[in-house]
Amino acid sequence: KISSVDLQALTAIKNSLTDVPSRGATAFFSTWDFAAPDPCSTFSGVTCTSGRVTTLTLGTGLSDSPGLAGSLPPSLADLTELTQLILLPGIVTGPIPFQLGRLANVRVISLTNNRLTGPIPQTLSLLSNLHTLDLSYNRLTGSIPPGLTRLPALKVLILASNSLSGELPHNVSSQLLHLDLKRNKLTGPLPPSLPTTLRYLSFSENEMSGLIGSL
Repeated sequence: KISSVDLQALTAIKNSLTDVPSRGATAFFSTWDFAAPDPCSTFSGVTCTSGRVTTLTLGTGLSDSPGLAGSLPPSLADLTELTQLILLPGIVTGPIPFQLGRLANVRVISLTNNRLTGPIPQTLSLLSNLHTLDLSYNRLTGSIPPGLTRLPALKVLILASNSLSGELPHNVSSQLLHLDLKRNKLTGPLPPSLPTTLRYLSFSENEMSGLIGSL
C-alpha cells in the first residue's frame, strides 16, 4: 500500500497540473483515480517500491499529446524515495521548486521542453546522487549555480535553449561526460580547463569569448 506522505504528494501534483485539452489524445491523468486501492499499480507514470514512489513520469509522451499545463508543486519533494523525475514536453509554467533539493536519492531530473521560468534553484547543488539534469528548452533565467557543475555523480548536464546569463562556474566535475549550454545568454571567458572525460560539449549561441582550454 502506498505511503500516506506519497499519496498526499500525488494529490498535490494532480491539483497543480492538468492535461492540455486535445481532441483524440489520451488524458494522462485519466488513470489517477484516488478512490483506487493502490495508486502504485494503477496510476500512469508512477512506479513504486515497498509503497514509496521511486519513478515519476508526468505526461503520456505520445506524439498526439500536447502535454500538461499548470505548475510544479513544492510537495514533489515529499516523494523522498524518488530516483527519477521526468516531466514530458508540455506548457508547464512557473518556477522549478527549490524544495527539489531534498530529493536525496534522485538520479535523473528531466523537465525539458516546457515554459518553466525563474532561476535554477541553488538547492539542486545538494543532490549528490544526481546523474542527469536536463532543463533544456524552457525560459529559465539567472546564472548557473556554482555547485551544479561540481556535483560528484553528475554525468549529463543539459541547460540548452533558456535565457541563462552570467559566467560558467569554474571547476567542472571530472565525472561530466555531456555538457550542453547552447542558446543561452552566457558571458565571460570560456573555462581555462575542462575535464578530459567530456564526450559532448556545446557553448554555441552564447556571448562567451576566448579559447577553450585543454581538453
